[in-house]
Amino acid sequence: MADEATHPVDSIVQEADSVQRIRKWFNEAKTNRDIRADRWRKNEKLYYGRHWEGVPSKKGQTKMVFNYPLSNIESVLPIVADFLPTVDIMPMESNDVAFSEMMTKRFTQIAEETHLYDKILGAVKDSLIYSNGFIEVMPDISVEEEDGEEVVKFNGFNIETIDPYTVMPDPFATDMDLKEGVCRYIIFGVPMYLADIKAKYGVDVQSEGVLDEYRAFQVTDEDDRAGFQSDPSQGKDSEMALVIECYYRDADEESYPNGRITAIAGDKLLVDEALEIPRIPYFMVGNYKSPHSFYGIGEPELVRTQTKATNEIMSAIADNIKKTGNPPLKISKRAQAELNKNLSGQPGERWVSTTPDEINYAQPPSIPNYIQAFVQQVNGMQDSITGVQDVTQGRQPTGVTAAKAITALQEAAQTRIRYKITKEITKFIKDIGNYMVQLIQVYDTEIRSIRERSADGSYE
Repeated sequence: MADEATHPVDSIVQEADSVQRIRKWFNEAKTNRDIRADRWRKNEKLYYGRHWEGVPSKKGQTKMVFNYPLSNIESVLPIVADFLPTVDIMPMESNDVAFSEMMTKRFTQIAEETHLYDKILGAVKDSLIYSNGFIEVMPDISVEEEDGEEVVKFNGFNIETIDPYTVMPDPFATDMDLKEGVCRYIIFGVPMYLADIKAKYGVDVQSEGVLDEYRAFQVTDEDDRAGFQSDPSQGKDSEMALVIECYYRDADEESYPNGRITAIAGDKLLVDEALEIPRIPYFMVGNYKSPHSFYGIGEPELVRTQTKATNEIMSAIADNIKKTGNPPLKISKRAQAELNKNLSGQPGERWVSTTPDEINYAQPPSIPNYIQAFVQQVNGMQDSITGVQDVTQGRQPTGVTAAKAITALQEAAQTRIRYKITKEITKFIKDIGNYMVQLIQVYDTEIRSIRERSADGSYE
């Protein structure tokens, strides 16, 4: 914010420049993000089983859904949860053992209070569905007055899984850290109610509508809303505006050594200050992420075409079976003229005609033998592409009965999943742990009064 000695006119100019700079960055970051958002919406539809959405159909047409994307993701996630790494503070030297044990106990206590590992699993699930998962670890620090002096009090951490649609990085960013060559800035577009903006920042802003494009859809959202960016006068969430928070590296490193945060809403400047903590309080885990790119690849993308092909083929087979059991009737004009009623084709229906040979069932064409083999081949390819095999889902492989062989196959089948855990997810948790421990060391005054939880669940 402007210094007290700054002239009021200069302060207004500086605020206008800040708003203009953040708005420019927001526009270029959002344009880049929108390319991925289109893919993410398709992934959502696949995961939630909306595979036939937008596909025209005839009356009575079968639309079967084989939700392989959901099956794959929900098979991987429990394995990740079982082998999820935890934070353990190790001593650097022999005289650090007692301190490291104390820090580990305090960290475990905070992790339980904030449900840290549940939030981490939520971010991992986002990465499997979309391509990237994000988590916010914000220290809760307040300034209180004690004995006439201001004292900084550490109240723990506020930890939340962040909606991927709110995250808009520098188009050339490769990670979430504000370092040279890694990320110049990162923007969060957060929809907030006007009343909440007023209460938090003391600023009145205009409504911008529903702002659906900054939210991940859930199963029932399509029933509740007609589409993106509804008219501000419609919808239950119309009284909202977009708060744009930008963390970035500033040229004035002396004034902003850890970075700078500027927040705007509309044309109003809400916050402009130095980042007081060592790094931005956001962390990212990617799925199949390249070190040269910010975004990874979601699991549904890998099997999108195979899933749709299976749905269409199996639906066509179901339609053929229905027509075989209730085929259409072929009736000549002469026979039609003799009948005293219209034929409905119902099973067991009777009719009287002097020309019975001119009333026949039209049999649908038989299904080629190669269709079933083709479907099995496509499903087998999906297993290879996703890395989720029969044994991964608890099914015994055909022809394998020995316990040791099944165990060996289970180990081999989880190779790709274990790689995710040991590389991307371990790095994700390690970065969060280092950051939290650093802040605990600086601000936490309760390190020396740690209570351990006994076997019965009570605190000692």
